[in-house]
Amino acid sequence: MLAVTAQTLRGNLASWGPLLGVETVLLSLMKGVEVGTGKRMTEVVAEVTGAAPGRIAVLTGPNLAREITARQPAAAVIACPDEAVAARLQDACHTPYFRPYTSTDVIGCELGGAVKNVIALAVGIADGMGLGNNSTAALITRGLAETTRLGKAMGADPLTLAGLAGMGDLVATCASPLSRNHSFGVRLGQGLSVTEAAAAVKQTAEGVTSCVSVLDLAYRHGVEMPITETVVSIIHNGKSPAERPVRADGPLHDIGAIAAASALGGSIRSRGRRRRGLPSLRQPVLQDLMRRKRFSGPSGHTWCERLSNRRRRLLPAPAARFSPGSFPGDYRNQRRQLRRN
Repeated sequence: MLAVTAQTLRGNLASWGPLLGVETVLLSLMKGVEVGTGKRMTEVVAEVTGAAPGRIAVLTGPNLAREITARQPAAAVIACPDEAVAARLQDACHTPYFRPYTSTDVIGCELGGAVKNVIALAVGIADGMGLGNNSTAALITRGLAETTRLGKAMGADPLTLAGLAGMGDLVATCASPLSRNHSFGVRLGQGLSVTEAAAAVKQTAEGVTSCVSVLDLAYRHGVEMPITETVVSIIHNGKSPAERPVRADGPLHDIGAIAAASALGGSIRSRGRRRRGLPSLRQPVLQDLMRRKRFSGPSGHTWCERLSNRRRRLLPAPAARFSPGSFPGDYRNQRRQLRRN
């Protein structure tokens, strides 16, 4: 059973290798990605020991160590390419308070455990800044989307990341004060430096080092992970959580960018919303509508009526496009005319 910090595994295995039997089954409890190589823990085990894939397994899930040592009920997933080996480990680990399930999706289980540490750092930063439950929910939900995208690109089963190894582990790590990564992020959100936060937590937060490797994997596989990018910028590039995000312009393909920016103290510019006559994301909606109210039409407000193939909507018209006291008759033609000018 391997339960050392992720970045020390290779060196430790080099020392332990001669002690391992030819049929020894190796069970990894580590949740990280090796810096520099981008290898998952089972890949490091296989490379150093030469063990066959059927002899290497991983145990993961929502398993806060302090609760398990207190024998509080918990569930986990044991993943191994060999189903018989996974079943043997399941029998060995099963207790009245600890219920392991089995899986053959080693990639999905390992990625779920590694990426959730990074998302927990982001949630902790948001909590430390006092940004509220909406930001927390956005980060957790979009963090799961980032994890699923990366897992799918690397060959994992998306359903694995919707279960204990993905969503379950993510919720436990992001919501509990017992989580080291969440506690580390809270300190950063409260204004402490990385060194000061590490001294305050006094335990290893795997996401602090693994976030770089996770982002490297995302780049290698062409996966967009804006929350992970923001965490790396804060921890390793000296960016303040209150700074504006770098990704503040251009098309917005993923609401994760909004989650990362708003929950970590930034804001998003959306030229598309302004073109459509919607309030800018940088301005409160009510304030924007009150400012436009002084340009009144026959009904006392300036509204433009627009038909779409799917539904009929009423959108507030930009004040500069129509003169006070007039109601727009043909909104689309006026838009075309403005574009030509």
